[in-house]
Amino acid sequence: MSETNHPLGDLKLFEPKKGDMRIDYPELAEVPEFKDLSSSELKFVWYISNRTSPIISMDKADRWQSAAKLAFGENAISARKELRDIIEGKMPDNIKDAVRVMASYNPHIRLRAKFMAEYSFDQIQSLLYVPDEQLILMDGDMKKKYTDFVLNANKELPKLVSIIEQGYGVTLKNKKKEEQTYKTLKMSDLTDDLE
Repeated sequence: MSETNHPLGDLKLFEPKKGDMRIDYPELAEVPEFKDLSSSELKFVWYISNRTSPIISMDKADRWQSAAKLAFGENAISARKELRDIIEGKMPDNIKDAVRVMASYNPHIRLRAKFMAEYSFDQIQSLLYVPDEQLILMDGDMKKKYTDFVLNANKELPKLVSIIEQGYGVTLKNKKKEEQTYKTLKMSDLTDDLE
C-alpha cells in the first residue's frame, strides 16, 4: 500500500527510523511493554499495530510477513525460527502486550495535543508581552500579579517547550502540509470533541 493511499494520509505516529525508536521517541522508553523488546521487535510491533503503519490495511498474515521483513530484514525469516513462529500466529506474550499498547495510541488525538501545546505557548507569549506604556500605568497590585505570572510562566516554559519538541511522537510527512494545517487550525477544531 502506498503511503499516499494510507487512511491517515501523511500523518505518522512514532515512525521508525534507522536506529532504536526509544531513542528517537523517549516516551516509548518509558513504556514497560516496550522496555525489554529489541529495536527490531519494537519496529515489528509498530508495523503490525500502529494506526499509521504503511502496511496496517493488509490482511493479518501478509502484514505480519511484511512487518517481519521490514523490521528484521529480508533474510531474517528463513534464518530465525521465532520469526517464522510469529508469522504463523505463535506470538510471544511480550509481543502481544506491546502490540496492544502500540495499537492504543491515537494519532489524531496526539496531533491535536501537539497543536494545543503550540497554541498554549503562543498564548503565554502574547500574555507575557506588555508594552512599557502599559506597565507604567499598572498599580502595585497589578504589577505584582503580572510579575508573579511572568515568574510562573518562566518556570513552566521549559516543560512546555519539551512537550512541543517531543511532539507527542506525531509528524506529518510533508512539512509544508504541517505548516498549512497549523495556520488554518482554529481553537474550536481542537476542542470540538471535549464538549
